[in-house]
Amino acid sequence: MKKNLQSRDSKRSRFSILLLLALFIPLLNSYAQTYCSPDYIDDCWWDDDINSFILTGQGTSVLSDLNTGCTSGGYLNRSATLPAVDVLPGQSYTVQINTSYPITDEEYASIWIDFNNNGTFEATERVLTEVAVEPSPNFTTATIAIPLTAAAGIKRMRVRLVYYGMGFTACSLEDYGETHDYSVNILSLPPCSGTPSAGTATATVTNGCAGTPFTVSLTGATVGGGITYQWQSSAAGANSFTDISGATGIDYTVANQTVPTDYRCVITCTHSNATATSNVLSIGQNLPSECHCVPLGGNIYYLSDITSTTGLTNLSYTATAYSAFEDRYSTVSFSQKIGGTVSISMTPSSSTNYFYCWIDWNQDGDFADAGETIWATTSYTSTYSGVITIPAGQAVGNYRVRFANSWSGNITSCGPALNGSYVDVKLEVTLPDPPTVTIVKTDALCKDGTGTANATVAEGLPPFTYAWTPSGGTAATATGLIAGSYTVTVTDAANRTVTETVTIDEPDALLSNIVVANITCNGANNGSITLAPTGGTAPYTYLWSTNETTNSITGLSAGAYSVDIT
Repeated sequence: MKKNLQSRDSKRSRFSILLLLALFIPLLNSYAQTYCSPDYIDDCWWDDDINSFILTGQGTSVLSDLNTGCTSGGYLNRSATLPAVDVLPGQSYTVQINTSYPITDEEYASIWIDFNNNGTFEATERVLTEVAVEPSPNFTTATIAIPLTAAAGIKRMRVRLVYYGMGFTACSLEDYGETHDYSVNILSLPPCSGTPSAGTATATVTNGCAGTPFTVSLTGATVGGGITYQWQSSAAGANSFTDISGATGIDYTVANQTVPTDYRCVITCTHSNATATSNVLSIGQNLPSECHCVPLGGNIYYLSDITSTTGLTNLSYTATAYSAFEDRYSTVSFSQKIGGTVSISMTPSSSTNYFYCWIDWNQDGDFADAGETIWATTSYTSTYSGVITIPAGQAVGNYRVRFANSWSGNITSCGPALNGSYVDVKLEVTLPDPPTVTIVKTDALCKDGTGTANATVAEGLPPFTYAWTPSGGTAATATGLIAGSYTVTVTDAANRTVTETVTIDEPDALLSNIVVANITCNGANNGSITLAPTGGTAPYTYLWSTNETTNSITGLSAGAYSVDIT
């Protein structure tokens, strides 16, 4: 919670001397020469402690470390003062942990066991990853698995709690928290004999996603010295099983399944040379659009309202309590035509936030492609309003939309949002209404002349094609049309058609209708010629051989006169 962080930070200066002393305390323990000292800036004096920790081991063996409170310096080494808890390779065990910090979902814990005994807690040795820790007297309960390949002997175990911990290691410098070290005693497995049991093969998924790991494992299978495991795979339904290289544990993580695949495990007791084969697991394959990441969130800031307007249908999402991720794809939707827009309003539960919107336009299971980040604000506001535009070339279909807020700066579509949340909904993209067409014509101006016709399309899905009959071509505008009827057929990109007919008209033939008044006597100049044209298309223009431009000329002497009527 940002306010807590700010209030804590304001007190750090008072404890600078204590901090320097605390950083040296871990050096006094007996393992300091081998194991790193976990570092905190302000350790657990704000109650960010491991108050109680319990590991229920093999048989009656239990590690119980209760109500220890905060240790100065944030590090308590109990590896030599508490008995090591017994565990067996290939088995899982329950751990319980709580903290004195009073707020839920703000403290996170991870656990490492130094299986190879090299004095380093490696990433592959983490057996519990960043679980939210409940305030005392409640407990968070989780499970840790001991690898089947774990060598027997006493091993160091580290339990580390970090305030708002995401991505921390066994030794990294963190703000607030506490670390405890304990010992576990990995027992030797008893030797197998006779025919082993294959138990039941199970998987963490029923359908795989390309690039997303999942695990196949055996439950109830024989575990003992001399037992070997070999996972096999086959094309779905082909029953052509072959060994998977390196898949020789009681469980196996499939890193990247791209087609439906069957799995099984062959178990062998090397002391008796007897084998057993598990049941077959048939794992299907999801479409990419069904394989979006599950984003990580944290803390109390969430999207309380998301609404839309201007859609064909509109969404209305509300929430009254924190959830890191709400997948409402199946229950909350809105819709719009291709080329249309939708106005979105987002409101957080409190304070000011950054706001985000992503759309998986190409349905490849991520929001990482060009144009898929619709908005990602870079300034804090109490609300946000944005506009989603459906691209003109977008295909009809359903698309996943991811909204998010962040109280503490930039985030990605998969998280983590340490102070924020995510909400997924469905956008239904539909076709525009079927096309309609109107025609504007220009008739022939003269008898036997030609006209034009122009088709204008409304609605429909561009681009459009045009076909004029009986002539006129394949453009929106048909030219060179003699008098007669013409039909245009318009087809949109969704193969929907509309037709419209127009008639090109022509006038009657142009007639001059001349009235001549001859001169009254030889040598006179009192003759006239008057025109009263009909046909053609008025208004008319005149050009006489005398260069006059009216329909009537007067004061004429005897002679020949000509006129062009247009």
